[in-house]
Amino acid sequence: GIPKESKHKWMEPRVQSEKASLRRSRFTAGFACCALAFLATHFGGSRLFVASPADAMARTQARAPSLVICAAEPKPGGAPVEVEEEAAPSSFMKVKIGKKEYTINEQDDRKTRKTKWLRSLKGKFVYRGPKPYDPDRFTKVSMSTTLMPKQASNTKIMNQVIEELRRISGKHPVVVKAKVNNAKTGLRKGDACGAKVSLEGQLMHDFLARLNTIILPRVRDFEGLFPNSFDNNGNYWFSVPTQEAFKELDELVDSREIVHGFQIGILNNCFTQPDALKLMKDFGFPFGDPRPARVRVSSDPYAKFKKRAKKV
Repeated sequence: GIPKESKHKWMEPRVQSEKASLRRSRFTAGFACCALAFLATHFGGSRLFVASPADAMARTQARAPSLVICAAEPKPGGAPVEVEEEAAPSSFMKVKIGKKEYTINEQDDRKTRKTKWLRSLKGKFVYRGPKPYDPDRFTKVSMSTTLMPKQASNTKIMNQVIEELRRISGKHPVVVKAKVNNAKTGLRKGDACGAKVSLEGQLMHDFLARLNTIILPRVRDFEGLFPNSFDNNGNYWFSVPTQEAFKELDELVDSREIVHGFQIGILNNCFTQPDALKLMKDFGFPFGDPRPARVRVSSDPYAKFKKRAKKV
């Protein structure tokens, strides 16, 4: 017979051309399928799996009328997960920051404008503050205690507040004095109204570690920090109601003159609320439900009639 190596030499030209074209078509089809799979995997995102009409009707009647079947994982071919309602895009959700509400797109636009302005500076104009393209980190922790005029004028109470802040922070605090006159509280300009201390560097990191592991778990009825207590620049502010949460102040219980709270601010170089929230969560801070909205009731019984008169 004819050896295997020389079989193709004895084939007819027509058969050879047909086999070559078949090989080329198979190669082209395989390459196209691989390219489509690569594009769908890397650029397609999450998939939507549609069930058959009979299955969808059975599921809808058995559970909720507004049932949506979608994929929970971005990988194609994963098992579909049942979700009660379709979530809105996170970029259009408004986040309450301070007294206003901003979407994530609005916060990112502010960050983009800041970056563009910084890159436009030339020559001797050098910006020394936090920059949007720097890695997110904590910059400073501020602690303060506000006192009424009669309490601040008492030397024993003032010394107690200073000693407590010194034991908590490891740094001697500064006495805060009033900048303006306040006739309602009887405060004069230049009078002492509290004490404050600022922590940076290693002292700040030590305090944040103790705050996260020792102080917050000792707060009575603590259910997590409010995720909407960020200000417009991503800094977080909260208060500790009493001195019970601080283990360093257990020795001063018998000599305590008053019970007061502490206002604590955690400052960072983040420019948006989502970045600051991610930074604090990665550090280990526990967050709970958002702070409920305040219902303000006017003390004036004739307020509604005044509003009507203004509208007319």
